[in-house]
Amino acid sequence: MTPLRTTFRTPYQQHAARDGQTFTVVRKITEPDDEHDEEVLPMYAIRFADGVEIDAWPEEVEDVPLTLRDEIAALYRRLAAIRSDHFGAIADARSNLAAANRIVEDDPTRARELLQLATEQTDAAEG
Repeated sequence: MTPLRTTFRTPYQQHAARDGQTFTVVRKITEPDDEHDEEVLPMYAIRFADGVEIDAWPEEVEDVPLTLRDEIAALYRRLAAIRSDHFGAIADARSNLAAANRIVEDDPTRARELLQLATEQTDAAEG
């Protein structure tokens, strides 16, 4: 089993205010259900000390270093979970992620720039 952090850390804006807060894992979500499509799994249901519960991505709670490829894959999962009318922003973000994934080994600096752009587009789609 992958070790878990003792504090929450996120690269995403949605729960950025919770960075550094302690949490408890309620359960690991590994099977699709009404709220979780297969392509976004696994996830964790976690509870913060103030009682607020959220679904968290593995990169937010697992204690493993992220590679650029991991970050790209995480953003793909985040995009897959969006239920939004912002189809243009979603398509643009996917396009930038695909480009980043193609060049990650040859030009990691440009891949990081494309990942950042895709993150901004994803944030806009989540609105």
